[in-house]
Amino acid sequence: MVSTNNFKKAHFIGIGGSGLSALARLLKLQGVAVSGSDLEQSKVTDNLENLGIIVNIGEHEADNIESGVDLVVYTVATPPDNIELEQAEKLGILSMAYPKFVGYLTKMKYTIAVAGTHGKTTTTAMIGVMMEKAGLDPTVIVGSDVPEFNGNARFGQSKYLVVEADEYRRAFLNYYPKIAVILNTEFDHPDCYRDLADVQEAFIKFAGRAEQVIADVENLPNDLNLKLKLPGQHFLHDALAAQQVGRALGIDDKIIKESLESYQGSVRRFEQKGEVNGASVIDDYAHHPTEIKATLRAAREKYPDSELIAVFQPHHQQRTQELFSDFAGAFTSADQVVLTDIYKVAGREEEIKVTAQDLAKEISKKGKNVKYIDYAKLVDYLRENAKKGDIVLIMGAGDITKIADKLVE
Repeated sequence: MVSTNNFKKAHFIGIGGSGLSALARLLKLQGVAVSGSDLEQSKVTDNLENLGIIVNIGEHEADNIESGVDLVVYTVATPPDNIELEQAEKLGILSMAYPKFVGYLTKMKYTIAVAGTHGKTTTTAMIGVMMEKAGLDPTVIVGSDVPEFNGNARFGQSKYLVVEADEYRRAFLNYYPKIAVILNTEFDHPDCYRDLADVQEAFIKFAGRAEQVIADVENLPNDLNLKLKLPGQHFLHDALAAQQVGRALGIDDKIIKESLESYQGSVRRFEQKGEVNGASVIDDYAHHPTEIKATLRAAREKYPDSELIAVFQPHHQQRTQELFSDFAGAFTSADQVVLTDIYKVAGREEEIKVTAQDLAKEISKKGKNVKYIDYAKLVDYLRENAKKGDIVLIMGAGDITKIADKLVE
């Protein structure tokens, strides 16, 4: 049986990703020497280096697999001919994709796995924080930094593991949860799913791997009368799912309510960044039409009288094309829409001609005030046009978060 205690030195290929960075942090917290590589420097890699993790930035190299490495973990997007992966195999080092390694951990622990097209990160974090406050001391692997954990992972000494279960390339079918949470299912990831039925089939298989399933969260009763700090129905649905997990674990309702109502949020989930020209800047990971709608509705709910400027970077050309009409209709709650260039995902793009300009034209047909602005000019444009009292809502799963950072510098 694979255990994190079995290894002395681990290397992560693609360490800047949300899953790998969390796992790298977790192993580091357990005393394992950790190194990694990533094509680009980011806040994530900076934070890992601050923990004492060696991160090699740039093109992957065989020499990055240092002497003494006894485990290599890689992203599902890593090609078989990756030079570091080939070097690990040449040296006989145990190598496995992230979902497979996490799958072994779920076998060893009492695992709560949170799945869904939307809301996984927030719900996973809510459950982890709630269990921590209840004294259950869980290990948590989550897709975004959580203030209570000082990062995207928490190392606990108990039997409990809370993990975000991603459906991309059916990764979650490697997991063995005691409790499976299914928040919602929609068509996404067109590079690995044919249609909604294909997505639903994968989720049904995931549910079949669990002893207990919590689903249909939109119809769960708010019998604790939860009043969250985060605006929007989507966050309430996440909290109600977390509430059900708490009850399944025997946590007192008082602790559940106090924990969920005090929950502050995580990085890039309706994150208040600061101001530019007196306008509030909010950063959010929304990159699917349903997420955009929910995030804009939440902003309108919280700021009913403000000018709402939606700044969106589409993520992945194939997703943009497959969900084109849905994206075009997702900005109803915004007063202004600003689109920038589609973020191209390494290893996942095909020869697809759709552009952000195409999407801007389609949105304009809905009667919306929409502009396309080149990514390099986006900060200057927003600084020139945002005014006191406005809400600038930055959305996307790519590098659009850097725009939010620059705006509030």
